[in-house]
Amino acid sequence: MRDFFRSIPIEVEEAAMVENVPRIRIFFDIVLPMSKPGLIATSMITLAFIWNEFLFALLLTSSRWQTLPVVLAGQNSSRGMNGGRFLSPP
Repeated sequence: MRDFFRSIPIEVEEAAMVENVPRIRIFFDIVLPMSKPGLIATSMITLAFIWNEFLFALLLTSSRWQTLPVVLAGQNSSRGMNGGRFLSPP
């Protein structure tokens, strides 16, 4: 992301500064929309790394030693979406 932010031309920010636009507005209204492709790509790569880490932890750990995401996923699947409470039929 750092390299992607550096690739945005500084002239765009300088032109906004000449127009007396506040720095926070320059970031949110100009720089952030211009960096949207980099943010999406970084998010996808991060999601892939997180998913791979979860699968490694799920497959390679024993039931005695598990990471927190694996324990939470196991709790959710064993108790269902209602937290262990069963809803009565209508």
